Amino acid sequence: MPVKLQDLKAYEIVEDRDVKDMNSRGVLLRHKKSGARVCLLLNDDENKVFYIAFRTPPVNSTGLTHILEHSVLCGSESFPVKDPFIELVKGSLNTFLNAITYPDKTVYPVASCNDKDFQNLMHVYLDAVFRPDIYKHKEIFCQEGWHYELENPEDDLKINGVVYSEMKGAFSSSDDLLEREVLNSLYPDTAYRYESGGDPKNIPDLTYEEFLDFHSKYYHPSNAYIYLYGNMDPVQKLQWLDETYLSGYGKDDFGNIKYAENHKFPFGKHETIMCPVCGKGELLRRYSPSPKRDFIFAVMRSASMSLPVKNISSKKKKENR
Repeated sequence: MPVKLQDLKAYEIVEDRDVKDMNSRGVLLRHKKSGARVCLLLNDDENKVFYIAFRTPPVNSTGLTHILEHSVLCGSESFPVKDPFIELVKGSLNTFLNAITYPDKTVYPVASCNDKDFQNLMHVYLDAVFRPDIYKHKEIFCQEGWHYELENPEDDLKINGVVYSEMKGAFSSSDDLLEREVLNSLYPDTAYRYESGGDPKNIPDLTYEEFLDFHSKYYHPSNAYIYLYGNMDPVQKLQWLDETYLSGYGKDDFGNIKYAENHKFPFGKHETIMCPVCGKGELLRRYSPSPKRDFIFAVMRSASMSLPVKNISSKKKKENR
């Protein structure tokens, strides 16, 4: 008899139901030993999708999470090549291949219509996040993060690096700079106050030791969500996940994470402000006093007060006509 999901001893089923909007069967499981959460969306779509995501709230603007996202894809225990990501782009049958750093999480998604190729992509990505070569080769950190550069003795000492150069380009946009200042001002006591991609002026403050410490504490199955979508054998995938990676971890291995000094978020005064664009109320939390933040609130408040009045007056004019 074929093995069913409920027969897998390494997992416990948290929820199992139909997801009608996606013509799928949705199953949420938890790996008993490691604590990893696995979400299955099973259907007849041949374009199979896998991703693993980690909660990675930044503790400063050195771009640690962004640099780590780049670095883990620079070789691993089972795939000790300089840049397996580029090799996959050139040689696999993938329909999607990427790695994305968000303000509070890091996601590694892949997709393919070929089952063998899909399995290989899963293997490369899981080996990259759990067994990267960053512990063996400091050069990876220097290459992807930052390093000093001096081409000639008479030249000025320069700072270079893949992420450093990328973020210098990102910070050249005035719109992006304004957006960052708004977020930093509205959410000063949360992870969103920091630039997860890295501020060029702060990136050189990141040390190799902090870099490794963050990976060892956050890149753990109990801090991850694994997602599988499409037409596949879920039992085979789950058994492989357990035997190859997840069974090597325990829930208690996930150590105490070092947050920023003010990681205890205060519950401040709430205030509802009307959005000047859509006219809907937005619940915002105000924290410790800040002239810059108060100015932003004042602008939003004045804009929200003026817009509804104009809308009401225009409606009355139409009714009178």
